[in-house]
Parts: sequence; C-alpha cells; structure tokens
Amino acid sequence: MNPVTSGDVRGRGGLRGIIEGPAPPEAGDEPRLILRLVDGRRVVVPVSALEERGEGIYELALGPEDLTEAGSLVVPVVEEHLEVGKRRVETGRVRVSKIVGEREQIVDLPLLREEVEV
Repeated sequence: MNPVTSGDVRGRGGLRGIIEGPAPPEAGDEPRLILRLVDGRRVVVPVSALEERGEGIYELALGPEDLTEAGSLVVPVVEEHLEVGKRRVETGRVRVSKIVGEREQIVDLPLLREEVEV
C-alpha cells in the first residue's frame, strides 16, 4: 500500500472522518494515521485497517465501538484558536472622466421688475 497522507474515511456504523496525517511512530509499531472524525474526536488507527476505494476514499475495517478495542488512542482537542479579522483588498479600479463645455446663448425675456443689492 502506498503511503496514505490524506483522504476521506468511511467505516462501519456510520463512522466518517478525514485523514489528518501520520501518527508519531512508536517502537515496533506498524505505521499509524491520525483520523479526525465528524464528531470532532481524533483517533489513531493502523494503516493496515484502511482499504483504498479510489478517488481519495478509504474504508475502515472498524466501527465506532472498535476504536479503543483496536488499540487506538483517542487524542482530545485541548485547545483550538481562531482569529477572525478583516482587511481592505483592492479588487478593481474605476476610471471616471468628465468633459466640461461652455455655450453662450442670448435669451430675450421681458423685464417686469428690476432689483439691485449692493
């Protein structure tokens, strides 16, 4: 089996998750992977328990009830940190031009009243 580094995992009993990466090696152990399950738990499973189904999908020969019985280690998430912010990003430009014109016109209107202020 080629080294597995990522993919979707499906197991018995509706078990679903993704492969996060290789687990730290232990003396004499076979290669293991860390899986993040849809319920947020992280578990370690042996690579030999996975069977490739194609297109990045792997079937796990275990169900939720088997994870601790199979020698897997549940690794709780101790802390997660998220920083949210916003920033200005220039996404485009607009060019506006203006043309000013002048025109003279004579207007002949009858004058009824004239008023001047100084």
